[in-house]
This record gives sequence, C-alpha cells and structure tokens, in this order.
Amino acid sequence: MRLAEHRFRTVFAVAFDAWRATKPESNPNAPKGPTYMPQYKEPGLAQARALDRKADEAFAEGEHSGATADKYIRLTVVLATILFLVGISTHFPLRGVRYGLIGVGAALLVLSVAQLTTLPIPPR
Repeated sequence: MRLAEHRFRTVFAVAFDAWRATKPESNPNAPKGPTYMPQYKEPGLAQARALDRKADEAFAEGEHSGATADKYIRLTVVLATILFLVGISTHFPLRGVRYGLIGVGAALLVLSVAQLTTLPIPPR
C-alpha cells in the first residue's frame, strides 16, 4: 500500500488520508472510497464542464444545420418533380391532361419558391 500511496497525486493523497481516518475497514458508514470524500476535488472538472457546454452548443448548431440541409434537399426533390411533370405532359394526347400536369407543376413551383424564400442563404 505504501508504494501506491507514494504515487498518489497531492489532491488524491489528501482525500485518501481523510478517508483512512474514517476507518473504512471497521466503519460501515465510511464512504466507499477516497473519491467520495469532500476533500477530493476532481482535476480538470471545470474544464470538462466548459468543454461539455461547448460540445452541446456545437451539437445544437449541427442539428439546426442538418434540418436546414434536409429542407434544401426536399425542395430539390420537389423542383425535380416539377420538371418531370412538365416533361411528361408533352406525351399525353389530351390537352386537358397536359394543362392539368402543367397546372400542378406551376402550383408546386409557387409553393417551392415560397418555401425557398423562408430558408436561410447558404454560406459562401
């Protein structure tokens, strides 16, 4: 045990000595170990918490960016659908079907442009 105690960091040695003073071998109310003692201060805990907050902020920003990217992809699919509808409209012999497909395409185009104006501008 002396060999291990010699290698303890100063912060841990203080907590270890306080823990040993509680007589953990015979005292059932003693803390589980030195790290449960109030004298033990985890090194780097403040830095870890700050980095944790920073990581949470970056994660939230990434989630928002991912949602925006999904909206752009969805809009691209709708615009491709418009091109498809207008393209196949020329293959129908009935004029009403042609106008119907072009009308659906025009309505989708208006909705797409309206949605496009609400999306943020991509970074350069």
